[in-house]
Amino acid sequence: MYLRNRLAEYQIARIQAMFSSGSETDYLTKMLHSLWRQNKLIGKSKSDVTGILPAFNADYILTYLSSVYGIIAAILLCCVLAVLIFAVFNTALRQINQLGMMMGCGCRIVFLISFLINVLENLGVFPQSITFLPFFSAGGSCIIISYGLMGIVLSTYRYKNIYPRHPGAGFMSINSKVKKVS
Repeated sequence: MYLRNRLAEYQIARIQAMFSSGSETDYLTKMLHSLWRQNKLIGKSKSDVTGILPAFNADYILTYLSSVYGIIAAILLCCVLAVLIFAVFNTALRQINQLGMMMGCGCRIVFLISFLINVLENLGVFPQSITFLPFFSAGGSCIIISYGLMGIVLSTYRYKNIYPRHPGAGFMSINSKVKKVS
């Protein structure tokens, strides 16, 4: 749509500002690329991220961890979160009732999208956005959302055997007993 000029002028201006040089997002992307180039595999890097990046403990926690503890620590953190997201997905697919499965898959999708967007944003591939790294980003709402979603997943796992596969089957037997009595 951009190439065929089928967008409004303000939409074209936003797209051009996002991908052209001189904008704030371009500066931040260049800063992230330079910070990742200065990081070591293990140990603290030469640059101080706390004075350079805005919200280093929330939006750019992965860049902060890699500059303080090394790139391997950031990779390990990503691996741990990927295993957690896979476990949530595995738990959701093993649900007997459909509601539990849908709620678990929904929570997994929220975790997966926020994880992927945050990692890509920290690497400078994705433009700056409002996102969080599940369980690690600072801020009250990020932590509440992460633990709330995990509580929903654990609750669906705990009560996975409450409803039978076909809830209507139990009601038919009750109705047939009522008809026999009357």
